[in-house]
Amino acid sequence: MESEVDLTIKCSNCDTDLPRNWSSFTKKICPKCDSNRTTTTINIVDNFSFKKNIKGKVKNKKYNSKKNPRYKFFHGDELRKNDGKWMLKDRIIDKDNDKYFEKVTDPEIGEVIHYTEEPLSEHFHHGSAKFNKRDIMGI
Repeated sequence: MESEVDLTIKCSNCDTDLPRNWSSFTKKICPKCDSNRTTTTINIVDNFSFKKNIKGKVKNKKYNSKKNPRYKFFHGDELRKNDGKWMLKDRIIDKDNDKYFEKVTDPEIGEVIHYTEEPLSEHFHHGSAKFNKRDIMGI
């Protein structure tokens, strides 16, 4: 992301445009009105964008779910770790209805990069549901 910088120098008395290298002149007098007062304006334009997301979880008092929410959701922008590109992600984890849904879309081209919809009980070998070394070695 590169900024644009615009510099203008004008005579404060008659509003005449003066050259950008005005400060290097030995005699700094306006050629139109002989004033030595100037106004310098610097405009800096930069483009930036905000990334946003919303996430939440629902707990049920019926189940002791202080650390174990029954329903979790995520919608919004998320940074893809392998290449640092922003993606649009939707994820729902619903334990009461045994549902897992995840869709990742490239917002620049609108292409769905990843789509998963399956029973939560069958969702493993992905993300935090991956096996660790102890699971594989039977330790």
